[in-house]
Amino acid sequence: MNAKKSILRKSVLLFLSIAMLCLVAVLLSSCKAADDNKPLRVLVDLYHETPASDPTTNPSEWFQPWGGRSALIEADVARLETLLEADGLENFEIEWVPDSGAERKSALTRVRTEMMSGEGPDVFIVQPHWAFNYVEDDSLFLIPQKSLELGLFYPLDDLLPKARHFSLEDTTEAIMDAGVSERFGRGILPLSYSLPLTVYRQEDVPELPEISTWQEMLEEENRLYQPGTAVYGLDNVVVDLDLCAYTFGDLTTFDENVGKLAFTEEELLARLRETQDQLTKYQQGELDDLPYYRSNFFGPDFEEGCMRATVPTETETDSSHFNRIPDITLPSDIMLHPTEQALTFAPIYNEEGGVTASISLFAAINANTKSPERAFQVLDVLMSQEAMGKLLLYRSGTNVDTLSVREDVMTEEAPYVEVGWFMHEQNLEAFAQVREKISHVFFESTLTMELERLQALARASVPGGYAPDTDLAANVAEAYSRMQKELDE
Repeated sequence: MNAKKSILRKSVLLFLSIAMLCLVAVLLSSCKAADDNKPLRVLVDLYHETPASDPTTNPSEWFQPWGGRSALIEADVARLETLLEADGLENFEIEWVPDSGAERKSALTRVRTEMMSGEGPDVFIVQPHWAFNYVEDDSLFLIPQKSLELGLFYPLDDLLPKARHFSLEDTTEAIMDAGVSERFGRGILPLSYSLPLTVYRQEDVPELPEISTWQEMLEEENRLYQPGTAVYGLDNVVVDLDLCAYTFGDLTTFDENVGKLAFTEEELLARLRETQDQLTKYQQGELDDLPYYRSNFFGPDFEEGCMRATVPTETETDSSHFNRIPDITLPSDIMLHPTEQALTFAPIYNEEGGVTASISLFAAINANTKSPERAFQVLDVLMSQEAMGKLLLYRSGTNVDTLSVREDVMTEEAPYVEVGWFMHEQNLEAFAQVREKISHVFFESTLTMELERLQALARASVPGGYAPDTDLAANVAEAYSRMQKELDE
């Protein structure tokens, strides 16, 4: 009898074990099915701006005639959705982070909490908000390179061979390599970048002195480079551009995930003093004998006036002279006409011998994603020639011109962004020579925002500035400490 009870007990236990295993299998299967049914989340975080906006006008007021910024955002979201659907991507949703205020802070807190719990959006399309000097709100990734080194992004190396719309061979290698971590491999795909230039007519400046460093730019015989050293630009008006960062090589170095500033406090103060000296020369008229120049090549021909917005009075649906956005018409006088004049480009060189560029828009995949291949399809589309010709987001809100990472874009056959801008062949060839000199690349971040503030203080504290009594050395010391702390945290 005891033997029979023992056998019965073992049979019951075996049955319960099998039933439990079956239940677990069903639950796991259900969870997988539930995951498969979840829409792919694409998070877009940028300060949406048109390429021709007037920086002297309050952006919110500037957009009002066309329905406000929300109308432009909705139009670009619609374009992106159309491109993804045409590529065969199904079951996805695009989330647009508000660009300011309490709603933005709430959205960023929610996304960060999701990521810490192992979830979050599958794809990030991010333009750090400090890439545009009107905005000081928090950014999703405060220092993108640090996020890369912390392993927050899914490694892309095994996914890249599956790309159908681009190859790394189509891109500028130095720019793309900024998205690579020694620990985790390639985790970021830069989408657009900035490269400050002084632009001359080739008939005025047929050739430039052969130099390669910032220090050489300061020398008297290299005056053609000195508009960049004095930090002033369009129409010879002093402008609020943060060019200090471009004079360094690397801004940071990382040992695993530990970051350090790549320049000393003393070197930073010396650099700011140099720009003060150059600005003083400008104010004293020592640079006024230069040929006419401008600081951007997205602008109109030299003979045309500066572009200013006017309230649209009509809607034309078929005119190629208008910047076409669904239900919005931008007047032709703010179009970006590609100049037919042959140009000479004088870049800002860094102290290490070469040109430094900055990444102002990038895409990455969340390391927590459950659908890496579908997420990569979004990046593949974003890197396509077609997308870079149709979406405004590549040119969104930056304080200097932004350029495509694809070298086969910006041509007459493949124009850049929705306004159809391109460089004529002779200028594309001239720019390509500058592009080959790119030796260092940084991401717009809280660090570059600090450098921008210091640059503004340096300008303000020159004789005749609005704050001549500013203790620049003390401000540099405080900012340097904050920047290092941000890397340590």
